Amino acid sequence: MTNAPTTICRYHGDVAEIQLVNPPVNGLGYELRHSLYEQLNRVLGDAGVGAVVLTGAGHMFCGGADIRQFNTAKATMQPMLRDINRLIESSGKPVIAAIHGNALGGGLELAMSCHYRMATTQTRLALPEVKLGILPGGGGTQRLPRLVGLEMALGLIVSGEAMDATQAHACGLIDEIVSGDLLEAALMQARLAAQQAPSSLRVTSALRVRFDGDMDSYFEAQRSRLAQEAPGLPAPLECLSCLKASLTLPFEQALTLERTKVQALLDSPESKELRRQFFARREAS
Repeated sequence: MTNAPTTICRYHGDVAEIQLVNPPVNGLGYELRHSLYEQLNRVLGDAGVGAVVLTGAGHMFCGGADIRQFNTAKATMQPMLRDINRLIESSGKPVIAAIHGNALGGGLELAMSCHYRMATTQTRLALPEVKLGILPGGGGTQRLPRLVGLEMALGLIVSGEAMDATQAHACGLIDEIVSGDLLEAALMQARLAAQQAPSSLRVTSALRVRFDGDMDSYFEAQRSRLAQEAPGLPAPLECLSCLKASLTLPFEQALTLERTKVQALLDSPESKELRRQFFARREAS
């Protein structure tokens, strides 16, 4: 019996359930990314599969990147999270995220690439990367504003704070809150979606970012505010730059900018110190 990070595939008729298994938080290290990418390619290419449901093992959906692999070769080994997200979005078969517990960081970015998101009443969602001196690097700065609007996305990304399922449903981040059996509800939704034409799938990257107002004035004011609230910290300002790109650049170009920014931040002394503090707190607790 191996404890290596992996995915488990279960078939429920013509719906494939792919479960993330990497205790304790199903972190998206290289090994889990590789397993998930292989599993998705296999089931999406299976003519007998009409839809896919993504779930997480244990007490949560996914806690995001494996922080222990930051600044190592595994952090950038293919497939990257953005490769998995692109595969899901372009699949032509509905992929449903069934979120229990937390979906944080890359876990939320993974869910945002799915065509439909369902959560339990206890679910919490966040992009907390700024607290480690970085920014969401799996498309979060581009998909989140397309789902909830630019101003709410800015608030979530630069604070790193979590929202509960009710808040997430109200703003459009999730599509449905399930009070009963989450998997059964997700399988039912998957079967319904599989009966629709592939062209009816909602692809987040194709949505237009919601924003009303003078863009230049808005971003200038936000830049001044963030420089005062987080002096000396580059991550909030780089988050702002990526969010502005969601309005000014084509989606793929904005993703490239996001990746460039996150790589530079990972090498910054501020991020390295924040991560050192994070691990120190975890050791102490």
